[in-house]
Amino acid sequence: NPIAVSWFNRIKNNVATWIFAVNFGVVANGVTDNAGSLQRAINAAISTGRTLMLPAGEILTSAQIKVTGVVGLQIIGQGRYNTYLKPHSTFTGDSVLYYDSSTSTGRVDYTLLQGLTVDATGFNTRAFDQTFGGRKNVFRDVIFQGNRNSASSSSVTRFKDQGANRYYDCEWWCDYASAWAVEFEDENLASVISG
Repeated sequence: NPIAVSWFNRIKNNVATWIFAVNFGVVANGVTDNAGSLQRAINAAISTGRTLMLPAGEILTSAQIKVTGVVGLQIIGQGRYNTYLKPHSTFTGDSVLYYDSSTSTGRVDYTLLQGLTVDATGFNTRAFDQTFGGRKNVFRDVIFQGNRNSASSSSVTRFKDQGANRYYDCEWWCDYASAWAVEFEDENLASVISG
């Protein structure tokens, strides 16, 4: 698989090259709105092929954070009980974190999201949404939680039309009785959940 080989070589060659979100102005103090600075940090990691390191603490955002058109992106926090991505009190959007693989932006493939909690508790929005395809993305040591309570599309986390994603040591939590913690649409679950 030429994409897999390309991804592996790219990661191997950049193992010592990190981008730190704090260098883009991300402040994980549970007060500051980091929508612009976190999106800039993610875009820089995408354009350079480097790993984005998130700081410990609460990273708040007033807008949906989007990952689009990338192969091999790695976003790594300081552990699921140390790094939190949460909506700011002024949040607007359909999900806190969105992997967009629509045809207009390109696919999101072979990525790694590791070591954080994406928490939409208290907001009627998804913690995470991955739609329109995407292949072999890895989620490791991640908690997705919230209490989404809308009548339609009431899952806290959605993985739609995915090809062989992998989930290791992940947790999904929902505090609302008539919502789902996780929704897998067209996902082959026979071999993807582990740990």
